[in-house]
Amino acid sequence: MTNLLIFDWDDTLFPALISDIIIKETSINENNITFITIIIYNLLIIMNKLKNNINNKLVILTASRNNWVEISIINAEKLIYTNRHLINYNLFNKLIIKPQTESPYIPELNHILTQKNFISNFLLDIFNKNIYYVNILEKELLNSYETFNKYNSLFYLLLINKINNVIILGDSIENERYHTIKLIERFSHKIIKFIKFNNSKNHIDKIHEQYSFFIHLNNIINFDKSYIFDSFYIN
Repeated sequence: MTNLLIFDWDDTLFPALISDIIIKETSINENNITFITIIIYNLLIIMNKLKNNINNKLVILTASRNNWVEISIINAEKLIYTNRHLINYNLFNKLIIKPQTESPYIPELNHILTQKNFISNFLLDIFNKNIYYVNILEKELLNSYETFNKYNSLFYLLLINKINNVIILGDSIENERYHTIKLIERFSHKIIKFIKFNNSKNHIDKIHEQYSFFIHLNNIINFDKSYIFDSFYIN
């Protein structure tokens, strides 16, 4: 079965705590750089797991400003590379997702840091040309100036992708979660699931969330009916 995974970006895959440091260029210290490196490295492992299943189509749909996904990935990589001397490797090795289950494996961090563009090339290649911005879709499809509400954009993505197992992943109850319920009613022939992420600004909470998502991912993808998952656990 082919799967369509539609990810939100900010606070789902890319925590606001990283965005804040990138934008403000403050709070650059061992603690923050180490945790940011762990979160980005774990993201590589999660996306690698998804990419290696050829039946997965991965999409980002974001209400952020144009090109923010690409900009934030490149700037996070630059932040890690420039401040690599601050990384606490003991803490890093303790908190990264392991063991990796998908071959080819993500290289060790030391190897990644010898290649300035490994992180950005890897992540942007995974999503290829499947990064969508709400404001652009709204303008092109409806000549609308909507920038936040994702319903029309989600409807469009479900319509153009003839894939019947759909997983929508986001942190917003008012946006992704609410619209998933409406889309389940509208696309009764599809299996549509929503997975709730948290928008916690706590480093450790996000790392625990990444690990939980990683270990429960296959169960959620293979769940054979439409459902709203407010946690990663299947009862």
